[in-house]
Formats: sequence, structure tokens, C-alpha cells
Amino acid sequence: MWDKIKDCYITWRTGKPRQVREFEAWAEVTIVKRANSAQDMFSNFKYVFTVDYKKFFFDAGMFLELDPGTKPYMFPQRELGDNLVYAHLRGHELPWGEFRITDFGSEDRLYVATNNGKDATMIALLYG
Repeated sequence: MWDKIKDCYITWRTGKPRQVREFEAWAEVTIVKRANSAQDMFSNFKYVFTVDYKKFFFDAGMFLELDPGTKPYMFPQRELGDNLVYAHLRGHELPWGEFRITDFGSEDRLYVATNNGKDATMIALLYG
């Protein structure tokens, strides 16, 4: 009973439900936000690859929305650690294949990362 009251209070104070707080805490530890390269940003994931931005998102009037086919691969439908995460990064590719993140980069890429091999295969086939 006390945990439920505490959760309701924290939700009221932060304006974020418990699932959102759990995801943000997990992402803070798992995704390296201040990384210099895409590979470093997603270093805690087994499968990191690029997808086509125009397939992954669709134009919904004034806004871009995720393709509904990506929802089953994301939290809360998947457990944390088994879910899909993505990041739109700007930078340039170095001669040895590393994508360096910079504000003045020459290209934009949409990176997807997951630890689930089956999900990685499906996402690569659908949105690659």
C-alpha cells in the first residue's frame, strides 16, 4: 500500500509515470549520451546499425511519427535491455568506418541499437 502511495506521489511531482521513470533511469546508465562516436554511444548493445530515416518515420501532417511497425520492438512491449533504441546523429564517417558525432557534420544518420538478434534482423530488413 505504501509503495503505491509513494509511486502516485512521485508521478504527481515529476509528471512522469513509473514506466517513463524506469526507462529514463535505464537509458541514463546504458546509453552514453556524451560519446564522440555512434559506436561509443551504443557500446552496451550487441547490434548497432543504420536505418533509412524515411522508412523509420512517416509524415503525419506537421509532425514526423514513428512507423507503427517499430512499436512492438520498443519498451514497454519489450523488457529493458531487450528493447530497441534509436538516435538521430549528425557527423561524418572517418576513413576507418567510425561515425564521428559533430554539430558541423556533413551527414545525418539514424542509428538503431538492440541486444536482440531476431529483432535486429527484422528491423534491418524492414527499415534498412
